[in-house]
Amino acid sequence: MSGPDAIVMDVMAWLRATVPSALDGAHHLQLDSRRIAPGDVFVAVPGVVAGRSADGRDYVRAAAALGAVAALVEAQGWTGADVDLPVLPVRGLRQLIGSLAATFYGRPSEKLLAIGVTGTNGKTSCSQWIAQLLTLEGQRCAVIGTVGSGFPGAVFAGAALTTPDAIALQREVRALLDEGAQALAMEVSSIGLDQGRVDGMAFDIALFTNLTRDHLDYHGTLERYEAAKARLFDWPTLSHAVINLDDAAGRRLAERVARRSGPQLIGFTAQDAAAPAPLALRLSAHEVRATATGLRFEVDDGRRRIDVAVPLVGAFNVSNLLGVLGTAVAAGVALERACAVVPRLAPPPGRMQRIGGEGTPLAVVDYAHTPDALAQALAALAPLARARGGRLWVVFGAGGGRGAGAG
Repeated sequence: MSGPDAIVMDVMAWLRATVPSALDGAHHLQLDSRRIAPGDVFVAVPGVVAGRSADGRDYVRAAAALGAVAALVEAQGWTGADVDLPVLPVRGLRQLIGSLAATFYGRPSEKLLAIGVTGTNGKTSCSQWIAQLLTLEGQRCAVIGTVGSGFPGAVFAGAALTTPDAIALQREVRALLDEGAQALAMEVSSIGLDQGRVDGMAFDIALFTNLTRDHLDYHGTLERYEAAKARLFDWPTLSHAVINLDDAAGRRLAERVARRSGPQLIGFTAQDAAAPAPLALRLSAHEVRATATGLRFEVDDGRRRIDVAVPLVGAFNVSNLLGVLGTAVAAGVALERACAVVPRLAPPPGRMQRIGGEGTPLAVVDYAHTPDALAQALAALAPLARARGGRLWVVFGAGGGRGAGAG
């Protein structure tokens, strides 16, 4: 063993020899000194907090005062600290955090089926529906993302970030595994990929929903944004890639995956798009139509068509559901079974969520915050408003923090 893996093993050996109590399963690694509990290990690296430069090494003394039993610090530029605490300088520590956290918590993602969902729109709906579908089919599937983390039907803890930091992520995956998770569907953001927050995850399946304008305040260009998303599909542990062929970035991604040896490629299309590369499976939607209770369409896998009716609003959800079905097949669920379960899926809060409508005005709450997502939401609701003999009223608010391209 050499390189980063060897360094991680050396760090773990140092912790076992220096502070064995930190590895008893009751204590944690912490990036934020304010979250230190007695017995924890502080991980101190330079970085950026709320747009400003910050150096975690300036808070080693504060971490010690709160009960930290040791500190791991970035070696480059470290001049030491007058503190009664074992400190291990590690060169390149930030790049090792994901792998280190995974090892510290027993590599939990290797012990379940790990599914990463990325794309500008649809991540939350798809990850929630994947978790619901697999759970209904006997694989207890947890979910991590914008809404929070937990299991279908359970109360979710709110999430500040779509993709948690690398240490928080591994800690949460460990907790979900200990609660009985057999699978995990998680939202993977472009920023999370770029910042290494999912390093240490052993993804088995990756789903790509679409790519439109978002996060350009961070990435600078759409090309860099796309490149960040594509990293998920280079994951060394990946067995299946499920990709939207209706999206130009998705078609480029399919070609990229096809050049790799390993992942099986599943493509899906709601617009009868051609596959740019050989596929293990192609799912397409036909005869899509709105009904009084939602949507109805046929799923074609090249051998037969299966009728599907769902109580959902928005034709774009047909694409989302095709991605969910492709992911379910990759996870070992027969397509017929997956299609039979789809009508039982419930939308997550704030994702085309219907309120009222039975003898009262119908309100629909949606999280749409990008130009594309808002346009799709309005296009989906306009026919419904006409069918109800009314008008479509729009109330739109931007919470901030998404950049000029997202509002």
